[in-house]
Amino acid sequence: MERKEFNSLNEAALQVQRQTHVEYDEVDSMVLEYFENYFGDNLNEDTSDEDIMNAVYDLIDLTEAVLKFVEEESEAETDARTQEVLQIYNDNQNQQQAETDAKKKEQQDLAQKYDRDQQLRRERGGGAPSRIVFDLRKPKKTK
Repeated sequence: MERKEFNSLNEAALQVQRQTHVEYDEVDSMVLEYFENYFGDNLNEDTSDEDIMNAVYDLIDLTEAVLKFVEEESEAETDARTQEVLQIYNDNQNQQQAETDAKKKEQQDLAQKYDRDQQLRRERGGGAPSRIVFDLRKPKKTK
């Protein structure tokens, strides 16, 4: 095998491992292990450069497939987490809106009740004042 092809294989293996630091000795042993597994007992001096390059291309294809799978998994996890966060946000928004709507409804009900009471007082001749004022100050002491 030519040195140039060997270096290309090392570079490909390093790209697969780019997220962690790997010593060249480790890469060399991983590449050798890959070739031994790929060729079985048939890896020897009689193995042609073309066979070795086919093994390299298969390794590159395998690497691309693994990277694609990992990226898709990562995207799926990110998408799932994003959906979870959005669901929590929407639930909170819906709860806040429901509370706001309930308060508005309560205020409207009180206003309608007040209006009905005022209407009844007017119909009865206005006997009671439209507002009741309470004096909450302390009573004056009398002698």
